[in-house]
Amino acid sequence: MVASYLFPLSSGMANSRVTSKYNIRRAQFGNAIHGGIDLVADGGWVSKNGQPDLLATIGGTIYLVKYEAKGFGNYCVIRGNDGYYHIYGHMRNPAPWQVGQSIGRGQKVGDIGSTGHSTGIHLHYEVRQNFADKATRLDPCQLLGIANETGKVQETGKGMVQVSSSTNNHAGYTATVPYDYTYEELTPLADTLQKGDYLFGRRCRILVSDDNGNGRDFTDLHITFQIVKTYLMDIQYSVIKIYNVNRDAESFILRKATTIHVEAGYEGAYYGEIFQGDIIQAFGHWDGTDFIMEILAADSERFLNAGFIANNIERGMTQRQAVEQIAAKASIPVKINSISDGLKESTLPRGKVFFGMAKDYLDQIAQGSAATLYMHNGEVNIIKATDLPKDRILKLSPSSGLIGQPQQTELGIKAKCLLLPQLKVERCVQIDSQYIKERQLSIGTLQTRLDPQGVYKLAKVTYSGDNRGNDWYAEFEAMTQSGYLPALLTNSGGNPF
Repeated sequence: MVASYLFPLSSGMANSRVTSKYNIRRAQFGNAIHGGIDLVADGGWVSKNGQPDLLATIGGTIYLVKYEAKGFGNYCVIRGNDGYYHIYGHMRNPAPWQVGQSIGRGQKVGDIGSTGHSTGIHLHYEVRQNFADKATRLDPCQLLGIANETGKVQETGKGMVQVSSSTNNHAGYTATVPYDYTYEELTPLADTLQKGDYLFGRRCRILVSDDNGNGRDFTDLHITFQIVKTYLMDIQYSVIKIYNVNRDAESFILRKATTIHVEAGYEGAYYGEIFQGDIIQAFGHWDGTDFIMEILAADSERFLNAGFIANNIERGMTQRQAVEQIAAKASIPVKINSISDGLKESTLPRGKVFFGMAKDYLDQIAQGSAATLYMHNGEVNIIKATDLPKDRILKLSPSSGLIGQPQQTELGIKAKCLLLPQLKVERCVQIDSQYIKERQLSIGTLQTRLDPQGVYKLAKVTYSGDNRGNDWYAEFEAMTQSGYLPALLTNSGGNPF
């Protein structure tokens, strides 16, 4: 990653001193390790109020403004554009910033002071990869290009213009998401209030159709659904209940319908298709009050179980071209959605005959490149664990749809949020570590840290909806895959999924 840093005192390097080095033990504080560097203005430096301003070493977002009587006193934390957390401690007054505000490189953060556990006026400047984890501290002297020595600041000329994402605290991890990636902050409830059958702007549409394109729209009826989407070698299915359909609609579903489409979300931008699949079973029953039509459907069921390929490819074709030809020439053709850029581009030295199930040949090609095959709404996807996000990263917080507290798992996190169609398998979400409950470790389990960038790739999403009830949310499992990948999964010889 690439970033440049500004000295945090307005007095500048030439007119500042280091009063306490980074990573030393200090007897006056119980022999504790000093996690940052303490800076003051040099005695000869003059300003209007006699003290320097505290400056943002890098642009970013205000992450925290807080007071700690036995710690940093008044302090401010900036989540920098480099993905790190920059801490400014012992400020004279609370920082004049609100959490979530953007701050530019060189802007004033606040006033130097001596609040909290402090022995004199100074700035305690500290940098962490993960704010909640002190073990992820970085040497701020290396970032600023100064010597880690007490006394007058010594410029080394080796400021971190290029910053390594791997430290001893994160051995075996590799950053793969560039820090200039675009993040989308979700605000699903803005301007969505509606009257009638819609609760808080929620919107849903169920369309059932036959092979000729004839269909029935059940949008105005009471509908509930549970839809599971995943690439983890599991069935992608939906269970949909439609209440009190008429006899004509019932007959159409039972006798002719083959495909079902589900759209859901909120009025406005946060609405779209969440499922398209083949109907496996449909039946109706009374529950004592209502007549309920239940539909069980699976994504791409006909292609996966009946898609046959009898074709040959010519010498010189690439794997990508072979995938495209299999999808187009199968007895039940499908479209291509996403193919990993890392798919091998080596060409076939001789022609090859395909005769068998199309999914088996696609799976062989995927495994040959340590990738995974999965279907999404009737389209082929082949992805690798190291693929970068192709869409904007969705930023989730309690103010933008996150429900409850996410839980850390062995390989990532589990969380719950409002039902948003943007939450799709393989997309990435960003959730700050402060919102995630870390799991309790036990003997024999894999020990992983929360992602320092807070970026996780969605591996499984379960949508639960009731257009006239309370359920309207998505539960998801996401892997620590797009920010930092556990060393156990970096073996390119195996499929990490």
